[in-house]
Amino acid sequence: MKRLTLFLVLVSLWGAPMTTNADPAISPVFQETEHCVAYRTTKEMFFFFKAQIIGKNCDVVAALESSSDGDQTRIIASVPVSGFDSNNSARDKDIALLLKGEDHPRIFFRTEWLPTEQLRNAVFTGSLMLPGTIQIAGRAYPAAFPMKIMAGGEGLVIQAQLATTFNAYDLKVPSVGPGGIIADKADRLDILVHLQEVRIEGLGKFLAAVGSDEHSTSGPPPGILVLK
Repeated sequence: MKRLTLFLVLVSLWGAPMTTNADPAISPVFQETEHCVAYRTTKEMFFFFKAQIIGKNCDVVAALESSSDGDQTRIIASVPVSGFDSNNSARDKDIALLLKGEDHPRIFFRTEWLPTEQLRNAVFTGSLMLPGTIQIAGRAYPAAFPMKIMAGGEGLVIQAQLATTFNAYDLKVPSVGPGGIIADKADRLDILVHLQEVRIEGLGKFLAAVGSDEHSTSGPPPGILVLK
């Protein structure tokens, strides 16, 4: 709490508009202190009623990594395919099969290497577009998450939402699956992110460096963590 208070004071002195407003499209999906990602889609019921389906995964492993000279920084995160919970065990098994979980048990997101100063500035502005790749079922696809940083949870919360489709990841969803994954042809898929900064390896050190010298251009300690 002391570190968060100091950080918010520094932000106010800097004069930058770090957001404290959660995204209304994301927040209802998560509890404030959760460290999770989720998918959101719809299925048609009784041929006329569309129900929203949300599968949440709170087994997130995430880390901040820097280059050897500290000038470049990236974020790596992964979740187990078997970790999605939609309150329907049959549907969750269908999702694991759809994502080829037996051969590829984890989904990865890796940002591109970004200038460390760009990430440092994002801490104060409260937003950043994070370009990178999502690795699903052994294949990598380009993705760009519009990230928001705000006060909440156990310190700071990072939220993001990516509006996409199943087809964008070559996922052929059956019109009607055994667990009722989805039963219309809309193909819409939202990927939602709600992460606690205290649970992202290396981010605390990065924020401490920003707070101790907001004008410093040096990056976080190199080689914090590499996820294979």
